[in-house]
Amino acid sequence: MVTARLMWKAALIASLVVVGAVAALWIGVWRSSSTPSETLSGMTPMTAELSDVGKILWIGPHADDEVYVAGLLYYSHTRGWECVIAAYNASEARRDVNRRSAEFLGCRYVYASEYPGESPAEKIRSLLLAESPDVVVTFHPETGFRGNEAHKAVGRIVTELVEGRELDARLFYVLNRDPALEDLLGGADSASPTHYLNLELQASVDRSLFEVKLADICLYSELVPAAKAICKDVNGVATRMLGLEFYLKYGSNG
Repeated sequence: MVTARLMWKAALIASLVVVGAVAALWIGVWRSSSTPSETLSGMTPMTAELSDVGKILWIGPHADDEVYVAGLLYYSHTRGWECVIAAYNASEARRDVNRRSAEFLGCRYVYASEYPGESPAEKIRSLLLAESPDVVVTFHPETGFRGNEAHKAVGRIVTELVEGRELDARLFYVLNRDPALEDLLGGADSASPTHYLNLELQASVDRSLFEVKLADICLYSELVPAAKAICKDVNGVATRMLGLEFYLKYGSNG
């Protein structure tokens, strides 16, 4: 059974390489799909929360941060919702990978640096008001997924726009509650999630949301050391990753 699953996943990964979706994804990862029930106690599935979305927008400071929410973005695409990925700026080499990531996830990539404004905060505000999403997802303004200051700064800007009612959108923060990612990235997220996305869900007839997420991470493996570590399953990090993404809804106690 295990051997058959390994062979099936290896075949899927090989097909992704052939079509150019993943340059370095060559390993077959076998993981347990079971999750302790207490891990999800009291949380709401994102699939139940998001049922009437027209446009969902992810925003982070770095032009690869979308990998943290790749499962949610691809799920949104499969539901027929417009999907936008926003970062502040990127080099041309990075933008080339961004284009492939956006195409793979079924989204559109935009950069705040190209919007009107004198400061980064003003440019981010211009981008968000121009896009006018129904749902916006970003980093928590106090924890930043792994304590990253740039992550926190973008989270604060977005939160202030929602708090001030300039942006009429449901706001969610992505949280790092995966022990494997905490070990790899060097930081845990102290905020408490209210929602989760089960990445073991089938994204299509031939792949799960977890496999989509892993493939998107691997697109950045030649540019980002942590992405390479996951793609190559260094120290079993990909094998140990939970098949979940965790979110905190703005306005909830978390």
